Amino acid sequence: MGRPKGSLNRNGKELLRERLEARFNHSGKGGWSPVIEMADLAVELRDQAKLSGSSTDIVKAIDGMDKVARYLVPQMRSVELNTTNELTVSVQRKKYGETKPS
Repeated sequence: MGRPKGSLNRNGKELLRERLEARFNHSGKGGWSPVIEMADLAVELRDQAKLSGSSTDIVKAIDGMDKVARYLVPQMRSVELNTTNELTVSVQRKKYGETKPS
């Protein structure tokens, strides 16, 4: 099954990016990025939260920064560790300073 008759022979993501850049690039410099836009909005939310002091505004600001951070900071992944060497550890507890009853 091919593409529908009359459709453009273009990658869907590429076309979407071009349309978004055309719509939201108000600065005229080119290179609109949804991540940069999210970062700008998260900073605005943070500033509003600082002014209002409302806990809901603070939660919204944290959520915004968290979403931006997902694009910038690598996520930690769990790693399963299997070892074939077994180690036995024994612990002896001694209480110092106590006297034994005679």
